[in-house]
Amino acid sequence: LDSLRHEVGECGLTTRSQRFLMCPDHQTQQNFLDQHKGFLLKRQTVVTSIATLKKSHSEDEAISCLVLGTESANIFILDPEAFTILNSVSLPSVAAFLS
Repeated sequence: LDSLRHEVGECGLTTRSQRFLMCPDHQTQQNFLDQHKGFLLKRQTVVTSIATLKKSHSEDEAISCLVLGTESANIFILDPEAFTILNSVSLPSVAAFLS
């Protein structure tokens, strides 16, 4: 994990992986693994920017997709009806502004 952290950066790891790497000694790491071994890893991130994008028409009342920029340097475009990801883009850095 430590070499992966250097390769992809801190934000490329899950929160649980980051916490594991902060364990000060082998016994603490082993306790951490025993406590979390039954749970799946999930990538959780923080939204840093938000905007809307018209789905099909440029009219004011047209349905808009939600566009989210995240702390993990991703942009997600969400379907306005099902809230599923329509498209995603990885950026070289965190998105601070969307317009």
